[in-house]
Amino acid sequence: MLYAIGSRVRLRFTGETGVVTAALEEGMLSIRLDDDPDFEIPAFTDDLEPYLESRKSAPGTWIIHSKKEEKKEAP
Repeated sequence: MLYAIGSRVRLRFTGETGVVTAALEEGMLSIRLDDDPDFEIPAFTDDLEPYLESRKSAPGTWIIHSKKEEKKEAP
C-alpha cells in the first residue's frame, strides 16, 4: 500500500498509532508516534495499516478510493 507523508497509520504488531513523516529507502517509512511525539521510528510498509479514526484523516492528506468496475451484462 502507498502512504503519503502526513498519513495516519497503525503498526500491525504493537497497535501503536502515528503519522508518516518521511519516506526512507527500500520500502521503509519514518513514523512519528502519537504516544511520544519526539520519537520517530522506521517501519516497513508491510508492517503498517491505515488508521482512520472515525473516518477522519490527518490534515493535508487525501484518501483516494479505487475505481469501481461496472459489470456489463451479456446481451
